[in-house]
Amino acid sequence: SGGERQRVALARALAPEPAVLLLDEPLGALDLRLRERLLLELRRVLAGERVTAVFVTHDQTEAFVTAGRVAIVKDGRLVQQGAPEQVFERPADAWTARFLGHKNVLEPRQAARLGLAERWTVLRPGALGLGAGPLEAQVRERLFYGPRVGVWLEARGVRLYWEGPEAEAPPEGARVRLAIDPARAVEVRP
Repeated sequence: SGGERQRVALARALAPEPAVLLLDEPLGALDLRLRERLLLELRRVLAGERVTAVFVTHDQTEAFVTAGRVAIVKDGRLVQQGAPEQVFERPADAWTARFLGHKNVLEPRQAARLGLAERWTVLRPGALGLGAGPLEAQVRERLFYGPRVGVWLEARGVRLYWEGPEAEAPPEGARVRLAIDPARAVEVRP
């Protein structure tokens, strides 16, 4: 329907000028392109109406794009809340980091093997540098996403994920040098 159902439902919900608006997976049934377009439209409408909205979603991108604050709930309990950037950059624990899409969540012994402090660690995006560095890694998998490529590496028995431009992604099976930026490593609870 090109998102018409969602637009009509939102207009009906906003008509009585509610103090709080509950949106439960409002864009879940839409294809990716339409969802992205409606997400921006929804953000503009909610900001213009100045209504507090509780936006329930399992899609982290939807939450980060629309929210001024996000709350992460696990098993009915609040795990972490804050500005989207703060929650993403400094997840409270390993579960939250994985839920938010961080792929490099290291147990203490894995972090130590890579030359980092022996603690639960999340390597934020941009923490891995390919081409130079003290570690040797082997490319185990290469995933083509269109404009970007994901690469699963193994260094000292630890699986790590790097993502970047296709031109910079080494081929599957290649051995590469790897550096980890400790400033992009965040300690988290288990």
